[in-house]
Amino acid sequence: MRTMKLDGILFRNMCKGGLDAILAVEKKVNSLNVFPVPDGDTGTNMKLTLEHGVNDSYLEENIGEFSKKLARGMLLGARGNSGVILSQLFKGISKHLKNFDTIRAIDYKDALIEAYTTAYNAVVNPTEGTILTVSRLGIENIKDKITNSTSFEELFELYIASMKDVLEETPEMLPVLKEAGVLDSGGAGLIAIYEGMNAILLGKEVPHVLSVSDKKKENRPLFDENSILEYGYSLEFILQLQKTKCDIDSFDLDSFISFLKEHGESIVALKDESIVKVHVHTMKPGDILNYAQNYGEFVSLKMENMSIEHNEVIKEAKEKLPHKHIAYVIVAQGEGFKELYKNFGCDVILDGGKTMNTSIEEFLNAFDIIDADEIIVLPNNKNIHLAAEQAKNIKDKDHIHILHTNSLVEGYFALSLMDTVDENIDINQQLENMISGIKSVHTFGVTMAVKDSSYNGIKIQRGEFISVLDGNIIYTSKEKKLAVEEGLKLISDIWDKEIIILFKGKNLDDDEADDIVRVLEENYPNAQVGRIDGDQDTYGVLIGIS
Repeated sequence: MRTMKLDGILFRNMCKGGLDAILAVEKKVNSLNVFPVPDGDTGTNMKLTLEHGVNDSYLEENIGEFSKKLARGMLLGARGNSGVILSQLFKGISKHLKNFDTIRAIDYKDALIEAYTTAYNAVVNPTEGTILTVSRLGIENIKDKITNSTSFEELFELYIASMKDVLEETPEMLPVLKEAGVLDSGGAGLIAIYEGMNAILLGKEVPHVLSVSDKKKENRPLFDENSILEYGYSLEFILQLQKTKCDIDSFDLDSFISFLKEHGESIVALKDESIVKVHVHTMKPGDILNYAQNYGEFVSLKMENMSIEHNEVIKEAKEKLPHKHIAYVIVAQGEGFKELYKNFGCDVILDGGKTMNTSIEEFLNAFDIIDADEIIVLPNNKNIHLAAEQAKNIKDKDHIHILHTNSLVEGYFALSLMDTVDENIDINQQLENMISGIKSVHTFGVTMAVKDSSYNGIKIQRGEFISVLDGNIIYTSKEKKLAVEEGLKLISDIWDKEIIILFKGKNLDDDEADDIVRVLEENYPNAQVGRIDGDQDTYGVLIGIS
């Protein structure tokens, strides 16, 4: 079979095949991560990003229109650096395809070139030996072989083979990969997606496993005969306006939203040409559905009982927050850290737990509910910086400022040095205050390695405790206490520091925490030693040294 033309419907099916493929190899891609700690794994981030795009799109024969919806959905759902870059690749594809109804393989070749160009432009300091290189050289090395007579099967076969060749060379381009003995995880994930897309072209079955959301639904608490509908329903739908039911051009979205406000809250309603996309929390979904059907018919419909999943991260507030001069958005995980940040006066606290990096959409929703002259954002994880920056770019607002905090500890010290007395403080002065807090602190953590690895000449065995200083592994031991004591001794300027704070994580018990505090007080008598229960995952021992 030779597929010479591609429309939006087939392209969406191919993307669903790509999603099934990345679902099937998610853990394998995660295992390629250089750092032996579960923290925003590549396969998970790429899966969630593509899943958001596929779920946000719908059947559209025009490939230009479909690719625009897909790219927009992926951008909003993008998590982690790998997810953001993947969304940028598909954004580049959509930019090239925007004026096409159907395309040939040679058109898709040009779209792949636009894809990597867009992705490179989105990254401030592109690193070779990553997904960027795999996408770029993957097409550059074969582009001259693609002609007007090339089929999509031939194009994908050449492109996948070329990307695999480049992937094999990534350890030679990026020394950290070579030392760890792995290939680039983002490049491997991209290849898996395209293999899934190609399988649909070839009429082959794509391996499928349950997604995280599917598994969660299987195991969630039951809503039984004694339960009370306390939280209502989360209702999402895409409404296709119908000419037989309304004048599409004069459809009044504001009036539509007014009705939604009377019957629900946490409302997001957008009109895109003849499509209306709605999200609303309501006690009576039937009233809203009946009203919406006066104007059109549903393309997709999703409804969940929030009394079952009321702990799900809430992205929208009931209404805009009160006006402030400066508002603060911070990413956190662990109830202790969240309470700390709340006490500092942070306005929106976004969840950013291990293997679940905050999405672009979550940042956008936070910006939407804030009414402030200036907004300061602290991502608290280097794998979330790019998502925060992309959210700022989408808003295109100069009053949004991203501080590139790399840890929960840096976020804490940034907030501890901000001026909380002068409510009208100049934004540049406040940023300077907070940056001084970030620069003053070392983040030291101890956690358990989840796989064998090698990093900066240090051999690491699964199950060992590793000491991490400012994102770099500096020591490893079979004993947690030794990893703490000996690791701290490797911090050259620790004797000059005045403050040492232990942030106790979930997997550190009280006796262990008390013992660590005693060691800190004995070994560093000139420093003020404290303990705070952060309740964070991954790092049971997290220490701020300032």
